[in-house]
Amino acid sequence: MESLYATSTSADSLCCVGIDLGTTNTTVAVWDEETKQPRCLRLSLALKSDLGKYLKSFPSAVSFLEDGGFSVGAAAFRSDSYSDSDLNSERPSSTHPSTPLTSSKRIFGVLYSTLSEETKKSLPFDVISDDDEGYCNVNLGRSGLNEIVTPERIATILLSAIRSSASTTLYGTSDASITSCVIGVPSHFSLRSRSLLESAGLAAGFNKVTTFAESSAAAISYGLFVRSDAKPTTALVFDMGGGTTDVTICRCEGGTDAKFMLLKSFGDDCLGGDDVDSILVDWVKKNSRVKENFQWDDKEIRDICRNAKVELCGNAEEQLEELEEVTIDIDIDIDIEKQKLLLTRQNFDVLIENILSRCERLIDRGLEKMKVEDIDEVILVGGSSRIGAVRRLLLRKFPHLEGLCSAVDPDEAVALGLSVRGGLISGAAKPFEVRSSLMLDLLPHPVGIIVDGQFVTVMERNSQLPCRGSVKFTTETVNQQGVEVSVAEDVGDFGGTVRELKKFKFMLYKLTDEEEEYYRESKQERIVEITLVADDEGRVRCHLFDNFDPEHVRPDDKTMPSDQKRLIVVSVFLFVVYFVLRMVNAKLEKREIDEDNGEGDEMNSVNNNIADVEF
Repeated sequence: MESLYATSTSADSLCCVGIDLGTTNTTVAVWDEETKQPRCLRLSLALKSDLGKYLKSFPSAVSFLEDGGFSVGAAAFRSDSYSDSDLNSERPSSTHPSTPLTSSKRIFGVLYSTLSEETKKSLPFDVISDDDEGYCNVNLGRSGLNEIVTPERIATILLSAIRSSASTTLYGTSDASITSCVIGVPSHFSLRSRSLLESAGLAAGFNKVTTFAESSAAAISYGLFVRSDAKPTTALVFDMGGGTTDVTICRCEGGTDAKFMLLKSFGDDCLGGDDVDSILVDWVKKNSRVKENFQWDDKEIRDICRNAKVELCGNAEEQLEELEEVTIDIDIDIDIEKQKLLLTRQNFDVLIENILSRCERLIDRGLEKMKVEDIDEVILVGGSSRIGAVRRLLLRKFPHLEGLCSAVDPDEAVALGLSVRGGLISGAAKPFEVRSSLMLDLLPHPVGIIVDGQFVTVMERNSQLPCRGSVKFTTETVNQQGVEVSVAEDVGDFGGTVRELKKFKFMLYKLTDEEEEYYRESKQERIVEITLVADDEGRVRCHLFDNFDPEHVRPDDKTMPSDQKRLIVVSVFLFVVYFVLRMVNAKLEKREIDEDNGEGDEMNSVNNNIADVEF
């Protein structure tokens, strides 16, 4: 199998960036060869701070224009726009831009039939089903344009803008300086969704695109801060972003040769900050005094609620109790008259009780067959992990902990871990420089084959990548011409949602008339063994083994008993031992003779000893 890590830096792998393509915001990082540490990039796609510097994160937003252009990042909320041919040339918008499109990641590779009404309601755009396979597409009608786009197209636009802006930031030019990237994905992302995201990256101009679980990347960035003398630690990574929430448990062992291992990971693709915003929107509409049939501006009210949430939760990482009495004024322009709604922290906690219950169920699922005391650290990842009620829930679930780990900024942890991965791929970072480099990903869902309409698991969920699994079947007849294998994955949290990945067709060995007659008379069954192999990036291959095919089964394997095979191995071993002993004995005898005669130097003695050995 080809190694994941490069042995040297070449022109084709000049730089590999880590991209945390979040539901709400995106962060990009790169491995710094001078400092031997990852760092986040300040791209022109972001807003500027009060000090005049670009922020490290920018909105995962795209605004489409009537003339075919589009705006990306912070520019999507202004009139600046780009075109497909030139992503860097800002120009005043000649046509009215659509409402900025965000949260498209939540329907990436999702079947429309599996999308809940609650999720549809929380999305800032209309979702429709495509005509071919029934997957979700985005209808821009609510944004003011009569157009339908796929989530893959939106991802391609974002990734293309990221590649161009990152190249400009690092090298002063937007040409093909950056050719590779590692993109973070939620742990629950299906293999099909990962494949679609990789295709979007290739369409955006990257030559090599790798996907890696976000919570796993956060664990890598956490591992960078583990002391070399630290005791073995079992950490729970709680990653709550804008659209998804993941819980990952990993094992970190300190020392000069530190080891990091992912144990298991679970996720919820309909649990995040967007869902909190939707609850606040409903609360505002319910408590506002409006006339009958009043038309709400969905974007305006959602932005107001999101800002209220950020202001209420703040960025406090330690003294949560200090914010218990803070209140928020929400000003809404309703029918000319502005109204003020008072939202206290206590009311906010009550409103999101259902969100907290789902978080707790996800944590309990991750702790199956484990004790709460087995967790030594809880690592916070994602902007929504700043919500005070979420942090208090975690402290309540793990009362033996003094506090929650904040060694890494929750908004930067994923991107930093991905950049470490990217540095190893490009060769910029050497494995001995990064003690967490051996951390591998996990299989997000059970993968198997479909037999008679039933899903048969071959590789279990949370198997360490790379992994493999096999299952045996009996053919209907001994002279069957071929086998069609339908490989699928079960993406449902508790089973029941099977999605086909690919079909493999195999031609079987054609039996001669004599062989067919012999097998029929002996009533031997023709057994085929299906083996699925997932590489370290989650790509699945399928192999077939046929016990009737002479190319698959060697003659000695069919005829030689296992006891005889073991006897041959033992005999060879004893012969080697006997040969070595003969050489040593001959050398000692010759040395004694030379000492008695006083002849020859040491080198001649050795040569003579070797020459005297009989073969």
